[in-house]
Amino acid sequence: MISGKDIRKTFKKCELIYNCYSHDSMVQELMLKLVLLDLCGWIEASFDQIYYSSGKSAEEKKLIQSKIEKCYSFKYKQFKEVLCFCIGVHNFKIIESKFSPQDLQLFHSSLSDLCQKRDTIAHNNHNTSSSTQYLGINDLKIKFLILLKAINLIEKKIKNLI
Repeated sequence: MISGKDIRKTFKKCELIYNCYSHDSMVQELMLKLVLLDLCGWIEASFDQIYYSSGKSAEEKKLIQSKIEKCYSFKYKQFKEVLCFCIGVHNFKIIESKFSPQDLQLFHSSLSDLCQKRDTIAHNNHNTSSSTQYLGINDLKIKFLILLKAINLIEKKIKNLI
C-alpha cells in the first residue's frame, strides 16, 4: 500500500517551524510552500506507483513510462487518462464505481485545487507570489487524508483486477 509516512513527517516538521516563526511571515510562507510542493510530489509519485503496478511485463512497463513522460499534471482528467491507458476504460469504470459520489468529488476537487495552487507558486518567486492565497497546513493535511484514502482504494482495486 502507498504510505503517507514521509509526507506526515514533512507536515510535522514544517508545522513546528511555522509555529516557531509566528513573527516571520516569510518563513511561514516558505513552510506552506514546502508542504504544498512536497504533498504534490507525493501525489505524483503515488500515481506513478499505481501506474507501474498495473504493468505486467517489461514491455508494458516501458509503454506506461512513455505515457507518464507525456503527462504534466496530476489533475483528475490526466490521472484518468493515464490509468485508463494502463488498465483499460472498463476496469477504470469498475474502480471509479467503488467511490461514493461524495468521495469521488472530494478526490477530484482536492487534486484540482492542489494542482492549481502548485502551479501558481511553482511559477512565481517569493516576491511576486505574496498575493497568493496559501492553503494552511491543516487544510493540506485534510486534502492529504482525502487523497490517501482514494489512492489506497484505487491501489487495492487494481490489485484485485490484475
